[in-house]
Amino acid sequence: MRVRYLVALGAFGCAESALKMGSDDAEMSTADFSDTGSLPDAGAEDSNELPTHWVLSGVLDLDGGEIQPTLSHVDVRVMGAAGSILCQDGIGIRASTRIDDVPDSDVQIWWSVSMAAVEDGSCLVGSVPEIIPTEMFLGLGPLHPEVQAVMGDEMDTLGGTDLVLRSVFASMHDQSNVWVFGFARTEAQTGDELDGLPSDSMLISEGRWKFEGVYGFPY
Repeated sequence: MRVRYLVALGAFGCAESALKMGSDDAEMSTADFSDTGSLPDAGAEDSNELPTHWVLSGVLDLDGGEIQPTLSHVDVRVMGAAGSILCQDGIGIRASTRIDDVPDSDVQIWWSVSMAAVEDGSCLVGSVPEIIPTEMFLGLGPLHPEVQAVMGDEMDTLGGTDLVLRSVFASMHDQSNVWVFGFARTEAQTGDELDGLPSDSMLISEGRWKFEGVYGFPY
C-alpha cells in the first residue's frame, strides 16, 4: 500500500502543488494553519455558504503505545467554499485499539479509533456519520517533506528546539487508502535529546501529541 497525498490548494502562501501519489482522483483542500477556537455563532452552520471540506485536528495522549480515550479528543472544522468556518466542535474518543500491522512503511504507529456520540446541540449532528465517520484509523510517522513544504515558514512559529514533530495519517474506511494530512507535535522528554536537539529515536508511543490538519477531507 502507498500513502496518498492529495492536491494542495494554495497552502500557507505556497503555489498550488500536486502532492498526490498513486492513481486516486480524490482531492484535499488545504486547511488554515491555526489552533481551533470558539466561533461567534457557537458553531452554527452558515446556510448561505456550502461546505466543501472538513479539517481534522485534536490531541492523542499516549501511554505505552495506547491512546488514552479520556485524555484524548478530535476537533472538526467544516469549511465553506469561501474559506469560512461553517461549523466547529470537538468529539471525544470512546475507544481505541493499537494495530501492530501498520498499513505502510511511512507509518510508525497505527490505531483504530471509535468516536464518542456527538451531542444533540452540536453543529456536527448533520455531518456525523454521513460525512464524518465515527470509526476511523489514525497513525503517526516521520515528518514528511511534503507536509513540511506546505507548512513553510510556519515551522518557525511552532516552538523551540525541544519540540518534536511527526506526520499524522488517517484512513476513513477499510484502510484501502491511507492519507498523510497534517503534523503532530509534542515536547521532548527527559533523555530524548541529542546534542541539544530532539532525537529521532524519541518514543513515538509516549506523550501528549497535539495534531493539526493541513489538508481537509472532501465534504
